Amino acid sequence: MSPWIFHIELPILGSWHTVEVLRTTLLNCLATVFESQTYCETLGMISAELLENAIKYGQRIPTAGEPAFRLKVTGTKDRVEIAVSNPVDRASPGLDRLFALLADLAVVGAAERVYLEKLRAVAADPTAQGGLGLARIVYESGCSLTAVVGPNGVLEVKAVSAAGVRVAA
Repeated sequence: MSPWIFHIELPILGSWHTVEVLRTTLLNCLATVFESQTYCETLGMISAELLENAIKYGQRIPTAGEPAFRLKVTGTKDRVEIAVSNPVDRASPGLDRLFALLADLAVVGAAERVYLEKLRAVAADPTAQGGLGLARIVYESGCSLTAVVGPNGVLEVKAVSAAGVRVAA
């Protein structure tokens, strides 16, 4: 017998007001799937952080009224993937910083150090750019993060629930 699966996928406007609307909506949807409110709140935090990064760093490309940003949440009772995609400028130095940060966060045991470094940087300079939200995701949730830029110039950043994490179903 295969595990049950859920799937939510939405094209979204790249505007700040959508972040809280989607976080709250996702929380409510996931509360119908998982018993653990804490787990649902963690997944809501992950989606909000990924959406904020997409809006902050994504490239807005005018298309015939079609949203250029996308949220996709898929999962089973044992694993959840949250992916946010948005167009990017391949020449942006922000992409190099993103991939370097993800490499740092992928090192076993590095999430706390990276998260604290990012917190200190923001405390010292509130205009500091770079990675606090992503470090928060890995540190607080134990998720892994990956990113890929497709041939169409769309960046997808994906958070996957940590292997072996079992949620109440």
